[in-house]
Amino acid sequence: MSTSTNNIMDELGVPLPRNFETYDSTTKEHIIAYIHHLSDIEKTAYTIALNHLGSSFNIVKSNGYVDWFKRSDR
Repeated sequence: MSTSTNNIMDELGVPLPRNFETYDSTTKEHIIAYIHHLSDIEKTAYTIALNHLGSSFNIVKSNGYVDWFKRSDR
């Protein structure tokens, strides 16, 4: 991971999805905004999902992200 990715993870307090670097810059911004808006409990749930589902976890297809994206002002 790049230094900027590590800085983003430090700022968010949770790891980024494993395939984060493969997304275009707009999607990356949306993912960061989505994670940033999560409560501490939601961040814990996100981290558990990320760890348990491994490479099959796709944040942009997750129910939470899809619902947030529909409601957000982007």
